Amino acid sequence: MKKNILPFISTLIAFAVTLPLAFSTNYSASEGPLFATGNFLNLPDTLRYELDDCSETGEVCMDILLNDISDYQITANGQPYANGIAGCKNDTTYFYSYFQLFGQGNLGPYILQSWDINGSSFTTTFNSIPELVDSMNAWDPMGNWTQDAGNLLISGGAEGNTYQDMTIQVVTTGGINNLAVNTTFVAQGTAINFGFGVHEVIVTNNNSGISDSVFVLVACPNTETNDFSLLVGQDDVYCFDFSELPGAVTSVVNICGETVVGFQLVNSNTCVEFTGMGVGEGNGCFVACDEYNFCDTTYLNVQSQVAVGFNEASAMLLPGESGQWCIDPAIFPGNLDTIFNYCPESSGTYADVALDEDNFCVDYFAIQSAGTDTACIVICDDLANCDTTIFYLTVNRDGPAFFYDTLYLNEETSFCDFDLSNLQGTVTAMINGCPDQSGTAVLYDIDPVAGCVDYTALAEGKDTACIYFSDDQAFMDTTLMIV
Repeated sequence: MKKNILPFISTLIAFAVTLPLAFSTNYSASEGPLFATGNFLNLPDTLRYELDDCSETGEVCMDILLNDISDYQITANGQPYANGIAGCKNDTTYFYSYFQLFGQGNLGPYILQSWDINGSSFTTTFNSIPELVDSMNAWDPMGNWTQDAGNLLISGGAEGNTYQDMTIQVVTTGGINNLAVNTTFVAQGTAINFGFGVHEVIVTNNNSGISDSVFVLVACPNTETNDFSLLVGQDDVYCFDFSELPGAVTSVVNICGETVVGFQLVNSNTCVEFTGMGVGEGNGCFVACDEYNFCDTTYLNVQSQVAVGFNEASAMLLPGESGQWCIDPAIFPGNLDTIFNYCPESSGTYADVALDEDNFCVDYFAIQSAGTDTACIVICDDLANCDTTIFYLTVNRDGPAFFYDTLYLNEETSFCDFDLSNLQGTVTAMINGCPDQSGTAVLYDIDPVAGCVDYTALAEGKDTACIYFSDDQAFMDTTLMIV
């Protein structure tokens, strides 16, 4: 839950936040200005803000006119404040220009035929602009209307009021002038900005030398929700992200009650271990609070299910090939309703899978050779019975490897560095699968213990040996030796 913190304010203090930041305290911003006249400073001890995004900054609005900010020195954490200033606490001012009025208000008499304030219309006769201003202040006493003779303007207006154009008739000519209402915004304060973290801010009045300080605490906690699935008896671990709290974490509590999933804080309360205790959904609601009483909430929603069985399956592919695997729904007592891959990070290099959620099948396809990826497919029915299949997807080279060499007559050498990337287990056999294609020009002698082939040039010509390897998982690999 986010708390709204307004500044501590004495009778001569006011602090306002103009961004949509959460802030609160027991003090009212109407109790007075931040800095009283006479250069007296009185700041609160601490200001607390919560941002929706850690990359944003909080705008703190002080009751110092922007034109007067040069009379103050501001430091943040011992360094001159340099994060920008801007006007804030904008006050709306309404104004009318009488530049186009006949005689510019000096050739009366004039008749104000209509001026509407909040739907009420006013009319009067006047001989000069000061007379008109007097009438305006009589009708709208909170408007504080004034004449700016140098710029031929009438300005003022009260917050919350609605003003319309003025219609004025010149008595001597009968002419009609329309004075349009205009608005402008005047900043009544100066805003300074602070991002995530802890900021010790010192404000010094350059004229009096008086200083005061305030700690500005800025957090950006955002509630996180994480979903998990596991089997009854299985456990998993989730570690919290405390980076959105500016202070050291002092407490982590689970505010949810007991569920079919057991939750246990571990690693000095930085992580939580959860275990499936029964069938259903278990919820953990963890609230972490720091030394400044900022709190962040993390929800863990865990589906705990019963396993029907645990199986293994495999498929062997060449680059560009694909296939499909589907489970037999007859092994489930209920109707199939869920399929997911709980180890998606174990595939996507050599092969990948796509889940068919309508037919509860797995479409698999080769990406590149040569290697094996894994998918952990869990399929459950509407009675929370689940089956897990570990699916091994092996992508072989597209065809055998080739080895070429040239020898001088009677020269003898050996080769051992075979590419066995198509094999998955321990080599159990190594043979020449085409002995009839050698022995005339080249003699090949296989050493299966060393995994090498010794070959000798007997005569001019070219012979081939087909070296077949097989492993204890029934995978095979072939290298064609052409010498």
